[in-house]
Amino acid sequence: MNNLNSIILRGVFTLSLILCMSSIKAQEAVILPGIEKITEIDQISRYGTKEIPADIMEHIVGYYRNIDNDNGLPFVQINNDNTGIFQIHNYEEHPITDFWILTDEKGKLLIESGIDNPNYRIYLIAKYDYSGLKKKDVPFSQIPVSVDLINKKAYIFGERVKDL
Repeated sequence: MNNLNSIILRGVFTLSLILCMSSIKAQEAVILPGIEKITEIDQISRYGTKEIPADIMEHIVGYYRNIDNDNGLPFVQINNDNTGIFQIHNYEEHPITDFWILTDEKGKLLIESGIDNPNYRIYLIAKYDYSGLKKKDVPFSQIPVSVDLINKKAYIFGERVKDL
């Protein structure tokens, strides 16, 4: 994909998210079990559960290719068993050994949804295994996943995409 097409595609995606998610509505309280406290991301306490609702898991599992590069790299792979791979720009692949969906301390699912459309955004908390890799970093990170049910796409960081 040439650079102009990439810029246009990113602009369309950004505009779509702005239009679909500009008004965030309160979700009915979805309380999830198995809440764990994770404090290793910027020293701020976050909470999550590995017991991700099946409909959300169905949308987020899969291979996300980079929309800016013809070779699709860097990529992200999210698996059903709460593992995966995250490749950072210009670095090797980082195994995700576990991930959680972000909740509040009581287990309420933290999800952003647009008004009058089915699109939503959730956040995953990923734990990495850096053993044997050159780049060392914090063992956890927060990953935004935007699900565009209208256009049948899911995005990680707005630059990695998969078809639903």
